[in-house]
Amino acid sequence: MAKKTSTGSTAVRTAAGLAPLALAVILQRAVLPGAGSPPPPESADAAVCAEVDDESECHTQYPTGCSPSARYDGYLNAIKNQLPPSTDKSIRTLGLKDINELDRGIPKDISKTNHLDFKDQLDKLGEGRIHTVIGYLYYAKNGGKESVNCELEGTDAIDFHIAIGFDPELAAKVLAKHNHQGKITDDEDSATKKTSMIVEMTPHYRGRFKPDWDLDAVKAAVGRQVKVTGILLLDNEHQDPKDNCAMGNKESCWRLTTWELHPVTQFQVCNAEPCAGDSNAWVELGEPLDTPAKTTPTK
Repeated sequence: MAKKTSTGSTAVRTAAGLAPLALAVILQRAVLPGAGSPPPPESADAAVCAEVDDESECHTQYPTGCSPSARYDGYLNAIKNQLPPSTDKSIRTLGLKDINELDRGIPKDISKTNHLDFKDQLDKLGEGRIHTVIGYLYYAKNGGKESVNCELEGTDAIDFHIAIGFDPELAAKVLAKHNHQGKITDDEDSATKKTSMIVEMTPHYRGRFKPDWDLDAVKAAVGRQVKVTGILLLDNEHQDPKDNCAMGNKESCWRLTTWELHPVTQFQVCNAEPCAGDSNAWVELGEPLDTPAKTTPTK
């Protein structure tokens, strides 16, 4: 069950000088909602939470989320809370080289709270539109309390943080460990974090479109090749050398890039060894797999 948050109810402006209508237009341009999606929020305000009981109440009352201090990027959260249907078509499949190229295009002055200032540059890079990543599932875990989800707790109210990597040999070792058939070294374990792209299944999206998605189903695919589709997003909250390995600090960082697919709108698992992008062997998350994944990489 989600934990209630009880503080004040004062909204705080994060984009002073911009009227709600102007912000609505900006959000409309930055995000490509699919048919049937709700309109973008009328502002990018951060907000202080009043009492919130669950994820549905959170996202109904707070389109940009909320927190006790309202010190977060409301525009970033507005993008994270979009609801494009899973039928929306991907415009591009990203590989490791594409992600590296996207990293080189990140505006150098973007910080944790100024996403709105760089909306045009990020839009040119593809932010807000549906993309696909094909790789290997290194790990999946519950996220923590976050402003985007009104600081709620509980599996039904938090994001699933999912790491997609691109090394079949490392994936085979991860799979062997997952199946209790092998071990990985500390360096290999570190590599699963430093060389993977984070994609996130949000409680808002799961509650609206994918109620059968759960963390156990995702974890069951650890080590397998997966095909993930969702909104391309720069999570500037982690645009910091201690988080983002693309910024050059390879010692303490824990993620390949600050680019994410967030929210995830489709998650498929390879039922062959391996699957091409247009293969008929991709199956939806949770469907039976009749082809065992291999603990040695396919040559």
